Amino acid sequence: MNEPPFIPEPAPSSPARRRSRWIAAGFGTGILLWAMPLVLASSQAGVLWLLFDSLAAPVMAAVLAIVARTRPFGLGLLLACGFGWLVLLCICGGVFR
Repeated sequence: MNEPPFIPEPAPSSPARRRSRWIAAGFGTGILLWAMPLVLASSQAGVLWLLFDSLAAPVMAAVLAIVARTRPFGLGLLLACGFGWLVLLCICGGVFR
C-alpha cells in the first residue's frame, strides 16, 4: 500500500539528435556571418565583412569539418557558406534585379 510512486527514467539523448543540433547551430552561425554585411551595408566594414565571409569563412568551416570533435558544427557552417556563395553569385549574376 505504501509503495513509492513510479518515476520513469529519462531516455538518453540519441547521438543523431545531438549531431543534428550541432549541424543546425553551425548553419545558424554561418547565416549570421553572411547576414552581417546587410547590417553594415552603409559602411566600409560591410565590404570587408563580405570579403571575410567569402574567403576566410569557408576555410575555417573546412578545418572545423575535418576535426572529428567539431565535425557536425563545421559541416553546418560549410553548408551555410555554400548557401551564401549561391546567393552572392545570384546577386552578381543579376538574378535578383
